[in-house]
Amino acid sequence: MFRRGFVVNISNPKIMLFFTAFLPQFLGDALENPVLQLLMLGLILQILGLLTDLAIGYAAGAMRDRVLHRAGVRMLLERLAASVYAALATVLLADAVQ
Repeated sequence: MFRRGFVVNISNPKIMLFFTAFLPQFLGDALENPVLQLLMLGLILQILGLLTDLAIGYAAGAMRDRVLHRAGVRMLLERLAASVYAALATVLLADAVQ
């Protein structure tokens, strides 16, 4: 699964465009190898993204049992989801009418 995600990210042209547009503005003149600087900046960005995703996943896993076992919270989340879908349907309907 990790390999599949890695291949998808590496072959994604949007990711390549983001890195080539975003990272060069942070290159410094102190080091003479800009390719090494770009690789290091990309690695730092990936590590920070991984740590963020791990923290979100851990927090969601920890909250899952608490949320699913409380009927009131579960009902609130279901109603919230239904409201979001109803709002999206209303927007689509209004757009189709115009």
